[in-house]
Amino acid sequence: MKGIDSPRKTRVCIYGEQIADALHGNVIGGAELQAALLARSLAATGWSVTVVDPRAHADAATVEGIAIRSVPGWYGGIRGIRVLTHRIPDLVRICLSVKPAVYYVRGFSFLFMVLLVLARLTGALFFLAVASDLDLTGFRRRYASFYRKNTSLWRWISEIIPNHLTARIILGCADGVFYQHEAQEALLRRPGILLPNIVGEDVSRISPSASRENVLMVGLLASQKGIRELIPVIRRLPGITFEFIGAPSGQDGENIREELRQCPNVVLHGQLRRADTLERIAGAKVLLNVSPAEGFPNTFLEAWALGTPVVSLSVDPAGVISRYGLGFVCGGDMEVLFRLLRSGVFTVDPARLSGYVRDHHSMVAAARLFAAAAQEAGYKRGLEKEAIAI
Repeated sequence: MKGIDSPRKTRVCIYGEQIADALHGNVIGGAELQAALLARSLAATGWSVTVVDPRAHADAATVEGIAIRSVPGWYGGIRGIRVLTHRIPDLVRICLSVKPAVYYVRGFSFLFMVLLVLARLTGALFFLAVASDLDLTGFRRRYASFYRKNTSLWRWISEIIPNHLTARIILGCADGVFYQHEAQEALLRRPGILLPNIVGEDVSRISPSASRENVLMVGLLASQKGIRELIPVIRRLPGITFEFIGAPSGQDGENIREELRQCPNVVLHGQLRRADTLERIAGAKVLLNVSPAEGFPNTFLEAWALGTPVVSLSVDPAGVISRYGLGFVCGGDMEVLFRLLRSGVFTVDPARLSGYVRDHHSMVAAARLFAAAAQEAGYKRGLEKEAIAI
């Protein structure tokens, strides 16, 4: 690599599954949305951005100046060995053809080792972004939250164990690690770079509703999101309508959906397109989160941008909800949550909510922080010392 000089001459490869869907408005999860928003931010400021998405439907497509590349052999070959015979070889071929100066990934996957090695061999930079607080916790905590239920033997062999064995190597060898909020910094065990989550410009095109009545939850239907423990509270509050947006996760999620269907005050929307989800958030009385652990939920930012307060059972990223008066945190106590929901009093200034998002989570600020991080990492690696325009 000739070095990092300016965004207009710098290629960045953003790798991850279902990022292409997020670019097309079909958001599956927070990590995918944030990767898509970063891609948009960088492309808008002059970077040459390629998203490599193994599950993309078409190769060499372009969205808003962002090139999308699939991995053609992703589903080819024999299950069990195709990661070696098809997936890794085709991923290497695609990435070598892109010739990025910077790789960016979010979360943890053993396949990131492939990109890390490619970065070292080609002189590129490798950036890792934390997707959740649980990315930085021990195996026992991850097991309790993610793996205890709805996990097959094959998933243990093909995904969980390889991911766990390579996570610390990837974390330690990355040229830079982005964290979402200050509380994650203490868990890193190495220097990190604050890169707050981004709120997309499409949120500003949604008009907040004057009539707000229902409690809304957005996310996967899964035990790790705390929904099973919420069901008794829902049954105790028959006068409140609870809306759910999100698909079930595996058989565990299907079971939760069936339990929710038995509650007459529950409305299940399933997976909605992003624009429809934002409309629902804009019309909600509060956005509810009962997950025991998160990173910095995108839905929090979207709710605040639309003037909707957040009610959280446990999650308060770096204390921002309490510090800035953005909603209510129940300290993990489901009975406190029940009393709060029963009261129906959620007095929060909408201008304070939208002002916080405007000041801390813009796309322009994210692009500048990313460019500064790439510049600094390039200097440390001894790459050609030409400044990145920030």
